[in-house]
Amino acid sequence: HYVFTSNASELITVLLGVLFQIPSPLLAVQILAIDLGTDVLPSFSLGVEPEEPENKIRSRSFQKKNNQEGIMGFKGFRRIAYIGTIMATGAVIAFVWSMARGGWWFGKAFDPNSVLYIKSTAAAYAVLSFSQMANLLQSRSETLSPFQLGFFKNKYAIGSIFFSLGVLLLFMYLPFCQKYLHMLPIDYKDWMMVAGTTIAVFLFEEVRKAER
Repeated sequence: HYVFTSNASELITVLLGVLFQIPSPLLAVQILAIDLGTDVLPSFSLGVEPEEPENKIRSRSFQKKNNQEGIMGFKGFRRIAYIGTIMATGAVIAFVWSMARGGWWFGKAFDPNSVLYIKSTAAAYAVLSFSQMANLLQSRSETLSPFQLGFFKNKYAIGSIFFSLGVLLLFMYLPFCQKYLHMLPIDYKDWMMVAGTTIAVFLFEEVRKAER
């Protein structure tokens, strides 16, 4: 689910850009930077997730049903679509808001090499890459909240979040990365969108699991 959700959010972000006829909120090289940069270590950390405590597993019937559905059933695809849409919506809003603050609006021409456009795509990138960390925490279990599992029980997952944040900042501030990934530092309003989308993803999963 974790990796597929990231791919879905990238695809939906591009599709929303086409739908609303705006400059592409995300560049191809930035999609690769998510898949091969900020997403790699977190996905590996899920492979060493400790076994769920048996006294917290909600029901054997649910596990049996889940096993019958296979690795991913309809509910899994629906979850991917919902979370991917939340992440993509946050990314597109961050992009448009950043562009609008710089004087651009719908229908106006833009320079793909301008500081404004590069900074705005960086804002969309930051939203997608960091909101995926909320998805990482929630992907540790299909039914249990990170609070029930023990928030810091998987130290590799927590470590990978800090690693991904470090990579994200390197991409934005290191001149070499700025040149080849077309990124620039973003301002506090963009970071507000990053935080808001990350919280939205986390709370969506909390509500979904609570309703089971």
